[in-house]
Amino acid sequence: MQKVLLFFCLSALALTSCGKRLPAEQTTATTQALILSPTQNRFLIFNTLVHRVEGWVETGQVPRDLVLGPDGLFFIANQMESAISIFQRNDRRTLYRVGKVGTVDKPHRLAYSAPFRELWAASETLPRLAVYRVTGLRQPPLKQFVNLPQGTQVSTLALSADGNQLWIADQASPRLLQVQRDGDSYRVSEWLKLPEGSRISDLGQVGDRLFALDEFLDQMYIIDPATGQLETTLDLREKAEDKRPLLLERMVANHSGSKLYLSASGTSAVLVVDPKAKKLLQTLYLNGPDVKFPAYAPLGVAINRDDTRLYVTAQQGRNLALLETSPDPAVLDKILNTMGTTVSEALLPPLGAIRIIEQVPD
Repeated sequence: MQKVLLFFCLSALALTSCGKRLPAEQTTATTQALILSPTQNRFLIFNTLVHRVEGWVETGQVPRDLVLGPDGLFFIANQMESAISIFQRNDRRTLYRVGKVGTVDKPHRLAYSAPFRELWAASETLPRLAVYRVTGLRQPPLKQFVNLPQGTQVSTLALSADGNQLWIADQASPRLLQVQRDGDSYRVSEWLKLPEGSRISDLGQVGDRLFALDEFLDQMYIIDPATGQLETTLDLREKAEDKRPLLLERMVANHSGSKLYLSASGTSAVLVVDPKAKKLLQTLYLNGPDVKFPAYAPLGVAINRDDTRLYVTAQQGRNLALLETSPDPAVLDKILNTMGTTVSEALLPPLGAIRIIEQVPD
C-alpha cells in the first residue's frame, strides 16, 4: 500500500470562508469529512472542527460516489475510468492508497453491506452489478456479477439494514427491482411499479420504511419493505403554485431517525422531512435573501453524530453550506454559513458526494 502524506504537501489548500468562521465551541466534535470533487479528480479532507480543508488526494477520473467500509477503508467509484479506488484512513495526518480494482462500465453508485462485508457497484450504462468481498486492508476480490433485466438503467440503489435485500431504481422504466440474497447467490425480481414519468434519484431505509426520491415528479414515496407496497406519496413542493422543478438529488437521515434531509438542486434548497409523521417540515433556501453568500444546486448531504450540524455540497456557488440542526421535529433548523473550499474564490469547482468520518485516530 502506498502511503499518502497529507499535512505537509497539502496544507496550502486551507479553507477561505465566504462568511465568518464559527467559533470552535459552536462546531461539531466530529473532525473530518471526505468530499468528492469530480471535475478535479480528487477528494478533499475537510476538518469540521475548524472549517478548513486539510488536504486533497487524487482519485481516478470523475469520482462519482463514495462509501465508508470497515477498518478505516473507504471506496470511491471513478465513473470515466470504470474502476474503484480504495483508501485506508490511518490517522488524521496520513492514509494509505490501497489501490484500484476494475469494475462495471461507468460506475456511478456504490453500496456497502456491513453484515456481509460486501461492496456493490452499479453501472450507469449496463444492466449489471459487481459484488466484491471486503477481506481486510487489501483490494477486495470480485465475488460475482449480478445481471439485471435487459434494458435496465440503474439510477440509484440501497441495501436493507440486514443486508439481505438490495433495492434498485430503474430509470429506463418506472420501477424498483429487488436483489434478494439466496444463500451465496442472488435472485433478481421486479418489486414495485412506480408512476409514469418518475425517476428515482436516491433510496434509503429509515426505521422500517424505504424512502424514494422522485426528481422528475417532486415527490417522495414511502414504501413498506416487508410487503413491497407503496404506502404514501408525499408532495415536496412548499407551495402548490410553485412550478419550479425541485430536482431532488440526495438524502440523509439523522442518527435518531427523526428527520430526513433532502437536497434539491433545482431550487437550491434543503428540504426537511419528518419520516415518522410523513410530512414536510421545512424548506431552507441556500440562495435566499438572508444568505450572505448563496450556494446553488446542492448535491451531497451529511450529518454529524449528534445531529446538530448538516453539511451540504453545492455544484455551483460557494460550494459548502453549514446548517444548524436539531433532532427534535418541533425545532426549526437554520442556515449558519456558506464556505468556499479553495484559497482562491475565483476557483470554485463543483463538489459531489460527502461522507462524515465519525472518529479519527490521533
